[in-house]
This record gives sequence, structure tokens and C-alpha cells, in this order.
Amino acid sequence: MSSLDRHIAGCLYCGRLGPYSDEHVVSAGLGGDDPAWMLRGCVCSSCNTSTFSKLEAHVLKASPIALARLFKQPTTRDGQPPSPLQARTTLQITDGGPQLAGELAARGQPRLFAQVVFEKGGRGGISDQLALTGPDLAAIQRLFVALRDLLADELSLIEKHTADAFTATPITWQCGTYHANAPMQTRKPPSSCVWFEPVRTPGTTGRIEALSVFQRSSGQVVGRSSDIAHLCTMLSLLRSNLDSLAAALDQPVASATVVPRMNLQVKAELDAIHRTMVKIGLNLTAHLFSPGVLRRAEFDAAVAYAMIGGTAPPRAQLPSELLGPAIAERHVFHLSVNTDPHGNPALFFMARLYDGGPIESFVLAQFVAPAAGLESTVVHVDYTTNQFEQMTLEEHLLRAYGLTGGADPALLFQDKS
Repeated sequence: MSSLDRHIAGCLYCGRLGPYSDEHVVSAGLGGDDPAWMLRGCVCSSCNTSTFSKLEAHVLKASPIALARLFKQPTTRDGQPPSPLQARTTLQITDGGPQLAGELAARGQPRLFAQVVFEKGGRGGISDQLALTGPDLAAIQRLFVALRDLLADELSLIEKHTADAFTATPITWQCGTYHANAPMQTRKPPSSCVWFEPVRTPGTTGRIEALSVFQRSSGQVVGRSSDIAHLCTMLSLLRSNLDSLAAALDQPVASATVVPRMNLQVKAELDAIHRTMVKIGLNLTAHLFSPGVLRRAEFDAAVAYAMIGGTAPPRAQLPSELLGPAIAERHVFHLSVNTDPHGNPALFFMARLYDGGPIESFVLAQFVAPAAGLESTVVHVDYTTNQFEQMTLEEHLLRAYGLTGGADPALLFQDKS
């Protein structure tokens, strides 16, 4: 679609003339699915789905916020538990065995993957001793169904580097074993493949991370090995022994018992977290004070940062004590009109997610003269019920400190030294 200057019309963020889609002021995944708090007819579908949805997906699945979400938020808007943390994880087995592949699921519960475990052989090779483990028989059976489909005469091994950068290594079945061909770079992995993850030695003293082929809860089949050649050997052993391993499934399968200790590796992009916070601040500004306010040139830097990253807006030099103590089951957002260190009017934004989380603060816009139509306000989001509530800072502090309506909020800021 054609575009206009965003300062005049079109999408608030890019100026496209539609099509538009409803934009949650606060991401639905964060508990912001309140129909009364939507931006309608002013954010285009491209910005909403191609930019912001991908940005928020990373924050909701692979960041410290995702970890808090797992422990704090009981369900998403569809009534299901939050997605497992998108991370490399290993579970420590209580019988003294190797650390196996698993994930951190809702409420911080460790969950073991169905997997085939390999032992190292002499001179760095792979032993032909294979072992099966998993949370239950059904999960192991699903793994075998996937392996029968994947272990064809030709398949690809995929290693992920970034969201749009992968290395694909085609492998071919010849003379009873898989052989690797020349790797190639690709921006999109094939729909059917085995994912390669280099095995790493975890930090737990005396433990080794198992060489394994496992299936994630998302359905991806992953091979952890020291290199591609080792993974080819592992897959060759699997293909040659698949029938005998499947026959063992007729025997009772003992579920592995795990303790809640995990090696956890998350590739968190702090810039994605900050961009998401700034975008929430801009959305709140448009919703509370009208979309036209966001079209002002003073918001250009913050809009560009939310869209494409780069230089972040200045951090607001406001004391974290300004928001008082955390409130259970609430995100707290504060927009305040104040002066910056140079004495110029500015719109500040503070955000605290999941009650006791760290406070992020940014300057969304700086003005040369007082901006009409802006005022300080606080918004609570109950992330367990998807409900919003707007109030003054004084009302927020009274609630945060558990004081009655007759208390004087100014007393909260008296010097108690």
C-alpha cells in the first residue's frame, strides 16, 4: 500500500494507508487482552504482524520477562499455560546419569523431552550403545514416528544462528551411513529437517551433557553432538537400529525422575526488551491522549526505535521509589509530564512488569514548550484477568502502600532518615 507522512495520516508508525489491524496497547501475551484497550484503525497490519508481533514473540519466549511470565502468569488469553522458555536447557537426573535435554515449562516446572541417548566411544567416536528415555511412553512413540519420517535417503541438518540466518548441511545415505555434503547459508530452514545443536559442557561439576537426538514440545527433532560428522554417525546408528529400538517400546518405560535444577542458556536480546517497553509507552500515549499526539515530530526518535531499533531514547532519570512497592498480579505503567535535566518539558515513561520486576524508564518525547493535552497518569494491568485500570499517581501509591483513602500521599515522600 502507498504511504503518507506519518505526521499527517496513515499508520502511526510508518504512514502506510492500511490495511489496518487492531493493536493491543499492551501485548495480549503479557495479559493485555482487554477489548477496551486497543488501537483501532491507526496501526497497519504490516507494523502489527511483521514488526511488533515478532518483537514481542522474542520477549515472551526468550528473555527475563519470559522467565517471569512462566512463574507468574497462570494462563494466556486462550486459557492455556504460557509457552515454555525458548532456551537450551538440560535436566539433571537424580540417579547420577548424564544431564538430559528438557525445557522449563509453566510455573517453572522442568519437563523432560523424549530422546535417544548416545555414549562416546573410543578416540572420540560414538558407541553403538543407545538408550531411550522420556516423560512417558506416548512422548517416546511420537519421537519414533517423527524419526521414521525424517530418516530418509536425503535430509538436511539445520543450525540456527539468528532469526533469519541458518546453515543447512545436506546429508545423503550411502553404503549404510549418512555422509555430509557442502553446507550452505539460508535465510529460511526447510519444513522437514533435523536441527543441529553443538553440545556444550554444562557448569555443574562432574556432569556431562548427553549426546542425544530428542523432540521438543513444538515437534522439532534436534541432534546434540560435538559436530556435524558426529551427528551423521548418530543418525546412522538410529536409522540402522530403529526397528530394534521400537521393539523395546513394548516393554514398560520408566519415567526419569528429575529435580528442579537446570542448566539454562537463553539468548536474550536486551534491545528487544527495551523496544517493546518503548512501544507500550507509545501505544499508551496514543490511547490515553489521542492518536494525533503520537504524530508529533517530538516522538519520531522513540517511534523509529520501536520500529527498527538503533539508538534508544534517553533513560528517564527518575527514582525507582516513585512507583512505591510492587502490587501483586499487576503490571504498572506510569506516564508523567515533567522537565528533563535541561529544564525542557518532556514525557517520561516508567514500566514495571510482573509485580517485583525491574523498572524500565525512558523519555518518549522532549518539547520546546509545554505540550497541550498531556497529563501524568498510571495504568495497572491485571495480567491474570486481562483487565486495565487507569488512576492518578496518588491513587496508585495509596494502593501500593495499602493505605486508606484518607491518607496523605505526600507523607510517603517525607525524609525518614
